[in-house]
Amino acid sequence: MFRRLAVVGLGLLGGSLCRAVKEKDGSVSVTAFTRDTKRLSGALSEGIVDLALPVEELTPEGFELMVIASPVLSSMESLKILLDHPKLGGCLLSDVGSVKAPLVALAEANPNGARFVGCHPMAGSEKSGYEHSSGTLYRGASVIITPGKNNSETDIQTMERFWASLGADTVRCDAEEHDRLVAVTSHVPHLAACALADLAAEASAGGRLTPFIGSGFRDLTRIAMGSPDMWTDIEAANAENIVRAIDALSAKLGHIRRFIAEGRHETEGRAFLERAGSFRRSVG
Repeated sequence: MFRRLAVVGLGLLGGSLCRAVKEKDGSVSVTAFTRDTKRLSGALSEGIVDLALPVEELTPEGFELMVIASPVLSSMESLKILLDHPKLGGCLLSDVGSVKAPLVALAEANPNGARFVGCHPMAGSEKSGYEHSSGTLYRGASVIITPGKNNSETDIQTMERFWASLGADTVRCDAEEHDRLVAVTSHVPHLAACALADLAAEASAGGRLTPFIGSGFRDLTRIAMGSPDMWTDIEAANAENIVRAIDALSAKLGHIRRFIAEGRHETEGRAFLERAGSFRRSVG
């Protein structure tokens, strides 16, 4: 599909994208733009990227597709540079960030904004960095595509085919709605995991807590090990939706607290557990 691809940022998501593209078709030319090209020696020696350039030299010239794969605030900086670039031409721009409305709004305010099609693969890990990248990361994942008002149907379909070629399933969604939903399914769960980890740290008070930690705690708090850089940007970029979701979760916890404190375990308590368990089983 695309013969000349560039990725801005070669961490877990960007590195996995390059791997997936190269594993599908090694003849595709892949260029990486990064803040520290020395860290990409492994990607170059493995043939995952053909060229590594400093992000200061960011240009869309000569590429058919550029995917921005960096924390959301730096992604916005890169997107503005690319949209304003005099040699943008027919290059299609996209990203893999988990906050979409600010980028779509930035694009819609730019005369060249139709060249940007926002995307968010629902894939990742608590691990970060190119060394943890995988060519199968996007296989079977949902990729949410958030078209802007100026995007052409042709470009949207082109991005859908691109992700489908890597084994992903695509869903279209309004950017504002996307950010509202991922605040509940991704952003607040991460913060809740951090809160539980912090609560446990305080409960241990310097004591030996490890023998009291089982698989449930580990499963529930695994994502708390995610990159602070990435999550700090997400908190800033989707603050309103995250605060609203935290308020809803706090109200839910308040309800749970009340039925436990008031001894209504066999009525409200059981119904709550059954309802929550049923929903969780329904999503696989």
